[in-house]
Amino acid sequence: MSTGALRSRKKFLTVEPEARKQLLEQGAVATGQRWAERWRADLRHEGRPAAGGWPGTMPEARAHVTAFFFAELTRLRLVALSTEELEWTSRAAYASAKHEWLARVEREEPDPPH
Repeated sequence: MSTGALRSRKKFLTVEPEARKQLLEQGAVATGQRWAERWRADLRHEGRPAAGGWPGTMPEARAHVTAFFFAELTRLRLVALSTEELEWTSRAAYASAKHEWLARVEREEPDPPH
């Protein structure tokens, strides 16, 4: 983000709309990728394969996006997500996580015969 894209306003900085949109898009995609990686790691830790369809939900996506952007926007001294931004970044994070998951899905081992 260029320094020309930032303007100081007492407590918060403001960002040109295109720069903010780019920041939010990149953050949403990265959040989704980390979310899928955590799911995969948790399943492996339990001795289970990361198999089948993407197990995440939109409410989980909103929670991950909210947590990430609360910290990130606070760190950057930027205004919190609007309701509209929360919705589209949640959808972007969900899509990113699902894409990451399906790109690396593992095959389930068949149950041994009895």
